[in-house]
Amino acid sequence: MPVSQQAGVLLRRHNLPEKVLPGQWVPLSAWLNLLEELSGSGGEQTVYSVGLRVLEQKCWPTSAISLAEAVKQLNRTYGERVRGGYGYYRTESQSPHRLLVECLTPFPAAFDLGVITGLARRYKPAEALRVRVETQASLVVSPTAVKRLLVSW
Repeated sequence: MPVSQQAGVLLRRHNLPEKVLPGQWVPLSAWLNLLEELSGSGGEQTVYSVGLRVLEQKCWPTSAISLAEAVKQLNRTYGERVRGGYGYYRTESQSPHRLLVECLTPFPAAFDLGVITGLARRYKPAEALRVRVETQASLVVSPTAVKRLLVSW
């Protein structure tokens, strides 16, 4: 079975839509259960890959915005989708070519790493030849812990 069909089966099993529409809310527990199943069957790399594809689920700006602005947009979207005001995505400039992204979400660390890597690739500075996203030594794998990712270019 092709991957897209497998994804559809998995989404339906967890009562999730294949495309989330603007303003549509789905239970966070369903997403977390799906990610847990993926982690168990496909490992962290699969969960990371799902995070990379998050940008496909929303109409992200195509204009030239900065990576920091893209993370702010991610935080707004997260706030719209996750009820109860739990968590955030924030940035802190470390130097002209380094940005620290802090994630406090219930998502697995591999998922947040994929999401931020996808954003970094799409919204890297125009002068950057490459972009790197690394977990900080303080990264704790508990989903409820703050995850810190250093983006450099």
